[in-house]
Amino acid sequence: MMSKTKLTSSTLFKIIHLLESEDFHVDGIRYRKDITYVAKDEKESFPLYIDIIVNSYPSSYSDIIPQYFFEEPLLEEIYRNRQNQVEIPQISHHLFMPIPEILSAIKIRCITGRDIHHKRVKDICDLYSLLFYSPKSFKSTVEGLKKYIAPDTVRQVKGIIDEKLMRESEEIIGEPPGSMNTVISNLFNEFEI
Repeated sequence: MMSKTKLTSSTLFKIIHLLESEDFHVDGIRYRKDITYVAKDEKESFPLYIDIIVNSYPSSYSDIIPQYFFEEPLLEEIYRNRQNQVEIPQISHHLFMPIPEILSAIKIRCITGRDIHHKRVKDICDLYSLLFYSPKSFKSTVEGLKKYIAPDTVRQVKGIIDEKLMRESEEIIGEPPGSMNTVISNLFNEFEI
């Protein structure tokens, strides 16, 4: 069990304190700050949300803060193994993103946990884009994906994604009719579902 001193000096708590010092406040499982700006001599505002994503929680966490965030165990895979990182030196030598296989696994898990329609559509669009536009071949991407996601989870996704959702997603990202169905169906076939 992590001591209270160690826990409150952890990166997670440093981030929480930083957000709170910048006037962000808890809004569900995320932080929110209303940003005000002037447009055409009128004050307007929009909400800025920051989602904190953790790989796991220390057992003593809830003793200090009752709030929970998004939990994504695959984050650890990204930070522990440089082969799971795609560097983006055009932007910064310190910036990287997860490999498409891990991002696809995260998106698949998100689809099964979403109950908000537009979020589910966004996740389907993301999954399609990750699979279709991956720098690796589709087959290679899906083979790598199998290391990070269980077939049962993919089976759940198959029960969620229907023709209507795929057509709506295609329209949003401007893909030709049937393209999403082809990619998602091929994903299910590769998992033998």
